[in-house]
Amino acid sequence: PRTGLPGWVGWVMGFVLVGLVVYVLRAVLTPVFFAFLIAYLLDPVVDRLETWKIPRGLAITLILIVFLGATGVFLLLFVPAFVRDIAEVAKDVPGRLHDLFEAWEPVLVDRGIPVPHSLEEATEQLSVHAQDVAGRAAGPAMQALSWIVGGTASVVGAVLGILMVPVFAFYLLYDFDRMTAAIADLVPRPRRASFVAVANEVDQVLGQFVRGQLLVMLALAVLYAVGYSIV
Repeated sequence: PRTGLPGWVGWVMGFVLVGLVVYVLRAVLTPVFFAFLIAYLLDPVVDRLETWKIPRGLAITLILIVFLGATGVFLLLFVPAFVRDIAEVAKDVPGRLHDLFEAWEPVLVDRGIPVPHSLEEATEQLSVHAQDVAGRAAGPAMQALSWIVGGTASVVGAVLGILMVPVFAFYLLYDFDRMTAAIADLVPRPRRASFVAVANEVDQVLGQFVRGQLLVMLALAVLYAVGYSIV
């Protein structure tokens, strides 16, 4: 008879151990994770440029410059405008609530509807300083940035963490095909064909999902921009 623990227990223990290692090394692995994500997204584009007889190193450099430049421009244009709009809304909402209250109070009183006397206090509580609201609005973005760079609190560490992402992404992109082939070679030969087939199917589905989400976000961005401009 077989002795020892079932096979699935070993798999569970292995996953738990890997999860603990990833959690302990999260500050170091976070830039690597984002670099791998960038490499995964940009590898098809680099492969396409490589088919056009462009050296892979040059293609990766061009793609990373365009991608990181577009991301930086987007953040520089979006974050200040977002914080400024939040501050303007914070200054405007109390006055509008007060005007709405004054406009509807006679109508409500004439119809015998009790008017809450705490609305004035509520509007006063909403009259917070615009800079405080702007700071709170930017808080989640700063926390996300801190998480991306590995949770470091120092400015030098944050800058180094940000710079590590494109460097790691370059090397991952350069050897991405070799790494995927090496991972396939680690699978036992009898199961290698099925493993590669499943991995390719997952890659195709995931790529279609990402492209679909990007198209949805682009369409929503255009609709929101046009709609809010009209409003």
